[in-house]
Amino acid sequence: LDALAALLESARTRGVPVQLYIAPIRNDLPLPYDMADYRAFKDDTRALADRFGARWTDLEGVVPTADWGEKGATRLGGGGEVDFMHFKATGHAKLAARLKSLIEDMVETPPAGGAP
Repeated sequence: LDALAALLESARTRGVPVQLYIAPIRNDLPLPYDMADYRAFKDDTRALADRFGARWTDLEGVVPTADWGEKGATRLGGGGEVDFMHFKATGHAKLAARLKSLIEDMVETPPAGGAP
């Protein structure tokens, strides 16, 4: 988080607009995270965005369950396993469309005190 703060401070100093986002994640299964830590991470990144004038968006639900990938077995005798990090081409297309709209909005309406 200290590195992110330094990056955001540098961007603000240079007038570079920044869009932070929480990456898509599967929502059909329990997440492989400590949920208290994950919520704190989201709160911390949002607070940093507010502090440095960056935009922040939660994109957790952008990729539906059907668009998530599967990974090879990581245990002996196992078949395919749930992949919490990668999605199919259709999922990438959905994420790209949402990111495109965020970037277009950022360019059309920069935050107060941000870059032109």
